[in-house]
Amino acid sequence: MAPLSPGEQPRGAPVRWARVLGVVLLLVLAGTAWLWARSDPRADEYLRYFSESHQPAHFAFGTLSEQWTEATLAERFAGHPVSCHAYRGSPRADRACAVRVHAHNGVPTLFIAFFFGGGRLQQVSVNIPWWSLETAQRSLVDSMGPPQGVQDQPHGGVRLVGWPLPDGAALFVNRDRDANPLVWNAIQWFSPALCAAGCFTGRPDTPS
Repeated sequence: MAPLSPGEQPRGAPVRWARVLGVVLLLVLAGTAWLWARSDPRADEYLRYFSESHQPAHFAFGTLSEQWTEATLAERFAGHPVSCHAYRGSPRADRACAVRVHAHNGVPTLFIAFFFGGGRLQQVSVNIPWWSLETAQRSLVDSMGPPQGVQDQPHGGVRLVGWPLPDGAALFVNRDRDANPLVWNAIQWFSPALCAAGCFTGRPDTPS
């Protein structure tokens, strides 16, 4: 058999090696991303969201009250896992409770955190997955109308939109997703007591 000319040399082996190297590189990148995610405790919440089954919750933010207690949570969220513990951190509270839900008012939700000070409800954080921010924003606008407070410039790296509530409480949600997909979004309710000094300061359309 006559030898192949240089232009006719088989090219299968180089192509196969390129594919193998591509797969190896992909596995290395995936492994690096997995290790990075596992080093962040927030990844556990996403793992729980996909691996555990919880009931959805429904309540209007206007029904939240400083009169709510830990017993109120047990009554209102019967059938949901509720865990309460002593708390020190931000926000300032002495007790915190986590309620495990799969959604709140139709919006995918990782969990809802309730913060108590002196036995009174001070703050609520509905923590929603990174990818569901627009869904949460649309839900709030549909139920409460356009936000009455809008931050154009970030404060602490976050821009908020907000609604004052008739009883003196306030509701906020972040405008933008974080660059880190493990950082979830939050709809936050502040009690009238927390807003006594003003949750909306400066211009009327600027939340504090």
